[in-house]
Amino acid sequence: MSTPPRIPQALLAALCPAGDFRDAVLGDLAEEHAMRIEIDGAAAAGWWYWREALRAAPHAAFAWARGFRLPDAVRLIAIAASTVVVARLFQYSLMWIIVASWGTIADSQGLLLAAWRDVEAFRPVTAAVVHAASWLVPIASGYVAARLDRRAPLAGAIALGLLLAIPLLVFGIVLLSGANGARFNHTLLITAPSGWLGYTTVGGVLRAWQEARTRRARIIAT
Repeated sequence: MSTPPRIPQALLAALCPAGDFRDAVLGDLAEEHAMRIEIDGAAAAGWWYWREALRAAPHAAFAWARGFRLPDAVRLIAIAASTVVVARLFQYSLMWIIVASWGTIADSQGLLLAAWRDVEAFRPVTAAVVHAASWLVPIASGYVAARLDRRAPLAGAIALGLLLAIPLLVFGIVLLSGANGARFNHTLLITAPSGWLGYTTVGGVLRAWQEARTRRARIIAT
């Protein structure tokens, strides 16, 4: 029996709200995919499935948004606020450890940031590793948001990313248009919001893939 490509099927299943809508979308695509295998072959049918899954994604997200309620908003806001706090504490903790290994005990935020500039100047690789490690927090938050969203896990993770990214984008645009806009780091206008959105989405994808593997294991077991 032919089966659709696992990756787009799993992602689309995690983006569609659970229930009749998800069953209808996945069922129709699976039937059409099976027919296209007979006509065009497995490779062409696989590419067709990828295209149709991408086309169906906005409709799936819109269907999820229509069922969005106040408890969903409260949950996402709570996760977003926790993410910002934990991410900052985690990054500062890593910075403090690195600075302390150089023999400087930073007992204030100003001293920590001043010492960190030396690390960025003389140990750029170390600074880059700390910066990359700080993104583990939004990945974990995206996973949590996806796990708590029973209707559409991936949609919940993406919504969390948007909730974190949009205020940063608006704030950056305001700074850019202000009197001190010339001194604003223009690359942050794109990299910071896209980073939050991208990494929370990664967390959602990890959760979606885990759920897909669990469902597959149950089917095999039965």
